Amino acid sequence: MAMDKLVVIGTAREVDLFGRVLKILEEEKPSVLALDENPIDFTPLIHMRTSHELFNEEYILEQNAWMLRGKLNIGCNAGILYAMRNPGIPVHFVDGSVGKILTEKGEETGIYPYCASEDFASKVDLMTVSLHLFKERIPIYEDWKFDYELIHAYQTSEPFRGMDRALWQRNQFTARVLNRILQSRDGGVLAYIGDRKRFRPDLYGAVEGVTEKDVEQFRSLTDLVQAKEVVVYDAVEEAS
Repeated sequence: MAMDKLVVIGTAREVDLFGRVLKILEEEKPSVLALDENPIDFTPLIHMRTSHELFNEEYILEQNAWMLRGKLNIGCNAGILYAMRNPGIPVHFVDGSVGKILTEKGEETGIYPYCASEDFASKVDLMTVSLHLFKERIPIYEDWKFDYELIHAYQTSEPFRGMDRALWQRNQFTARVLNRILQSRDGGVLAYIGDRKRFRPDLYGAVEGVTEKDVEQFRSLTDLVQAKEVVVYDAVEEAS
């Protein structure tokens, strides 16, 4: 049992690729979506799921404008809109890291992005899972536990360069999750939307602070996944 194809859509910060990503999704018609998002983050989808009045297309477009001003990546927003327009499509947050996130004393180990639950990432559909907000800013998922106070407080201050430098370990986690999803269903297409540095070693090597050891440990996400067929779109190049 396995899905037929993995579609990888590469995006970037500060670039308005919303329309291009949405067009790719409409052409490929995925049956499952995997987003370069983290369940600890307070993302647009979490806002929408916890505030019914925000669960609409207008809100997504408003978030696009706000996130572009903040030099963020809006590619995943296109995936959310696609899922809204095609009810029943599962959406997974598949960003995380291998290894221990916290020490035995509960201190952070410096691993970004502070989520190591492959079970959560591969099994939980963010469009349907029961969740609520703690202190109006931290998503709490029914039957799933994270060390929210420590993780959320530390992660939100992580600079982009720290996030990107950790891509070598984030790719390992995401590939494991994608492989689980690919093997959990019979037929269909899985679409992953994420930063194109995940499958571009040249771009990863240019990240500020990346060391030779980081580069040695880096493996492209597309080399780590096990799919019958892999189709890659670099939305940045195609939009230029």
